[in-house]
Amino acid sequence: MARSGLPRVLLDLLLHRVLTPADGDRLVEAAERTDLPTMDRGLVVRDLLLRLVEVNLMTGGVAAAEQVAARMSPEWEYLGWREIASYHAANGDADAFFRNWRRYDARQDRAEVQRLKTRLVQGVAIRGGWRAAVAVCGDKRIGDGFLLHAFEPSAHGYDDLVTLFSGDAAGVLTEVDELHCLVAAAVADSRPRPLADHRGVDDLLTRIGALDPNESRQAMRARDHLLGTLYFAIGSEDTLARLRRQIRTPRLRSEARRLFIGQPDSGARV
Repeated sequence: MARSGLPRVLLDLLLHRVLTPADGDRLVEAAERTDLPTMDRGLVVRDLLLRLVEVNLMTGGVAAAEQVAARMSPEWEYLGWREIASYHAANGDADAFFRNWRRYDARQDRAEVQRLKTRLVQGVAIRGGWRAAVAVCGDKRIGDGFLLHAFEPSAHGYDDLVTLFSGDAAGVLTEVDELHCLVAAAVADSRPRPLADHRGVDDLLTRIGALDPNESRQAMRARDHLLGTLYFAIGSEDTLARLRRQIRTPRLRSEARRLFIGQPDSGARV
């Protein structure tokens, strides 16, 4: 969420204890009395209240944050409650997350709701383990579509996942979702740059190569996405050539012409 202007200044002053929460409340009250156009005044008050929600959460004041969220206008109240939802998700507290579910207004900005669900499953996996995260996905408000987030690198290393998927967690995910998790873990292990092929690359290339790209356009895209991501765990020219031969999408094949030498988000190549 963008933080600029007066709301950003308020957040900084509260965090550095130049102002107290009571001072923040008075600033909100003053903003409510300004002679700005109604819409502009409402937006300033909304953003100030959101910053008060945020600073309370940063200091562990969940009850205080809930009180501030409840003060927001009905039109914007869900934004304050979603800040609180994000806090509970990051802490892996599913009970607290679901407690105020109706206040999140899942009809608004559905992409953000998806991010909250993802963050919850990730948080539960980190703090409670994959079984607890899988159980959360059993709730109809989350769903099986988020199962793979119970096995992400933030909670499991590559070797852990290999053991899980061949043992206790066998069959929990589809083959494609297992591969998504394993490839992500291999890339995480290889940062900031792969000096050699990751130890799982050979097996992953074999398994990805076994996926049928002719099954559907979606299947072909999923396969190429896996290959394009695995690129960041490859450190030898021979393996890179093997990967390129499997890629169907011309753009991705062109981007994998040279070995990767920097962070994945930099796009750096030799």
